[in-house]
Order: sequence, then C-alpha cells, then structure tokens
Amino acid sequence: TSRVKIKAAFMLCLACTLGIVGTAVAVNHRSYDNAKITSVSATPDEHLSVMLIGDSWVANGTLGEALRSALIERGISAKVQSFGHNGDRSGKIYERAAALPVTAQTCIIVAGINDMLGHFGSHYYAHHIRLLSSLALKRGCAPIVIELPRYDQGGAEGAVPIYLRPRNLAYEYLFDHGQDAPVNQYRWEAQFETRDIAVRFIDPDQLIG
Repeated sequence: TSRVKIKAAFMLCLACTLGIVGTAVAVNHRSYDNAKITSVSATPDEHLSVMLIGDSWVANGTLGEALRSALIERGISAKVQSFGHNGDRSGKIYERAAALPVTAQTCIIVAGINDMLGHFGSHYYAHHIRLLSSLALKRGCAPIVIELPRYDQGGAEGAVPIYLRPRNLAYEYLFDHGQDAPVNQYRWEAQFETRDIAVRFIDPDQLIG
C-alpha cells in the first residue's frame, strides 16, 4: 500500500541521515589525531615552571595568576605561562598545544567544558585528554588534568547560539545517552583512557572545598 511505501521511504531517509551524521561526527572526532607537533629545542627551566593549556578558563589568565599567588604564599617562585582560547573543545586545545614551541616541568590541562556543552561525548573528551597528556610526557612535562567541574549547565546552554542548539540536542542523544550534564561519565572515561600513562587528575570540587 501507499502508506507502507511512505513509511519505508521515511525509514530509509532516516537511516541515511543518521549514517551521514554518524560518519561526519566520527571523522570530526579523530580530525586532530594527525596534528603537526612542533619540536621543542629548549628543556624546562631549572626552577619550577608551569604551563596551563585549555579553554576560556585559562584564556583570561585568572587561573595562572591564582596559581602564581598560591605558590608565592608558600615561598615558591615559579614561571607560570597560560595558553588558552575561548570556546575551544579538547581536540582544538590539543592542536594548539602541539604547535606550541615551549614546554615546562608541569603541564596543567583544563579542557572539556565545551565538549560537554556541545555533547560531543565522553569518548571524544577522553581521547583528546590522552593525546594532551601523552604530548606533555613526550616533552618532558608532567601532566595534571583538572577534571570537569560541576557547573550551571543550564545557564551555559542559554548562551549557546540558537543555530547550534539543534545539533547539540541531537548529539546529546547520540553521544551522551540523553543526559544533560554527564560529568561523572566524562571523568570516568578520561581516567580509564589514560590508565596506562603517568597522568594525575585533580577534582576541582575538592580544590574549591
């Protein structure tokens, strides 16, 4: 009957659409794997040196200044550098980090807010946390990952441009199992993905407390 044909055509169209979306996302999830890594000729300074890499939490320099002040209060002098860009997801953060010509003794990684806000999935986040941590180790830099904080997801989503909201909603069901803010899943996935390399995770909730 015509109704059966219409239903079959609709299901075929839906399957094709999901296939195209799935393929595009899979390509995007691995698009930074072959980012060109800039060689670093200089070794870390003899005195304590720290570099922060990440998104807007690093871009404004607030974290760097807070860290420097905290170290000074403890009588520790350190060179602290911040490299962050507003709106970057973990994949772009890795690409930018790979292009940096500098290194340090300790590398603090702050990433993932935009991954979760856009619902790119815990696998995407964990994959790039592993890449970032491995890059730091290759450069003689001890990686420390600041885990995803628990924040006002609803307020943050309100600031997302309207044209991106349909995509984010689709990704929420495709990659985050319909969960609005699966912080625990993202945290667990990152730790599991890096279980065989030397990386330290710090819970920001404990820092705040």
